[in-house]
Amino acid sequence: MSDAQKTILKRSRKSGSVSKPDYELAWSNYKQCVTSYGYTTPVLRQFSNGLYMIAMRDTTGMSDQQRKKFNEDENKCYNTEVIAVTGVYQMQIGNPGMLSDGDQAMVDCLHKAGIVPKNYDKEAYKKDLDAHAKNQPTTVDFSNAEMQSCLVANGASFGDVNDTDQWKPLG
Repeated sequence: MSDAQKTILKRSRKSGSVSKPDYELAWSNYKQCVTSYGYTTPVLRQFSNGLYMIAMRDTTGMSDQQRKKFNEDENKCYNTEVIAVTGVYQMQIGNPGMLSDGDQAMVDCLHKAGIVPKNYDKEAYKKDLDAHAKNQPTTVDFSNAEMQSCLVANGASFGDVNDTDQWKPLG
């Protein structure tokens, strides 16, 4: 873990939460780390709740050796600069009650976002999740921006929004 990420986490421990500026700083440090290895600036998808996710990586044209080296470098940057800060910030946004039941945390997020009715419960979510995985009709729109924000905040994005966003590490 980099000193920068440790500093953000120490500051967050004192204040009780990761601030938006510190979250942004961690992602800025991640991008700087990646570019220091000679890759293009990572493309980040930002969701309506402010969370980021790295866009689909397009490694076409890279040799197996280049792809392996890129994966190692990018993983190192993600782990050293942003992983812990992102984990805490995501929980603050998607599961502020720190529920141990991830499905219930997701349902709570959907209720707060106002995209499901009050009677929508964990069983309905599980049914929709299963149907979505099988490309069957669901009662919620998984491509809805607010739905995507809740999915990302709870660590379960399917990449339905902005699928055209791609990051070509070598340009």
